Amino acid sequence: MREKVLSQHSLGFEDLDDVDKLIMELMQRDDQLTIRQLGELTGLSQTAIRARKDKIEKVFVRGHVALINCQLLGYREMVMASIRVYASQPLAKIKADIEEMDEVREAYIMTGPYPIFVMAKCLDHEQTIALIEKLRCLPGVEEVTTQLVLDRIKEDTHVDIPGLDKEYVDKIIQSHSITLDDPTNEQES
Repeated sequence: MREKVLSQHSLGFEDLDDVDKLIMELMQRDDQLTIRQLGELTGLSQTAIRARKDKIEKVFVRGHVALINCQLLGYREMVMASIRVYASQPLAKIKADIEEMDEVREAYIMTGPYPIFVMAKCLDHEQTIALIEKLRCLPGVEEVTTQLVLDRIKEDTHVDIPGLDKEYVDKIIQSHSITLDDPTNEQES
């Protein structure tokens, strides 16, 4: 999945109208909606929808993915690790090393005494121990503190679209009897 970067001359969020925001919201809720279905929901022609959707995808959409239930694949442990680094060590090298780790799903630069935070999904306890050891042995790492997730309360990939009334969107969807996939309801580790 590749990141898209806006240039000074590119479309910005302020250039979107309410219909663009509605299309973006509908795409988030179910990326499998057809151009015809999006047209029904917005009242626009398929040609207009295609043009708007293409514009949105070129600038705002980072990629299209299937949200896989990793528990069904055998992943049993989600590891959260906070990493303290030596002040003399450049973060760029540690960041590059972490980016290469297949187990790591998310990594962030943070404020506070532990400037790097990673989240990883592991198949079992042995893979978790191996990951922690791999993190501990990175050059420049002073300390790694870890926590294992016992139960997921919420995991949501949805981004609220500023200026869009979600109740209005829900009414539009209900009035057209279109059933949307809702990946936020799936149980995933």
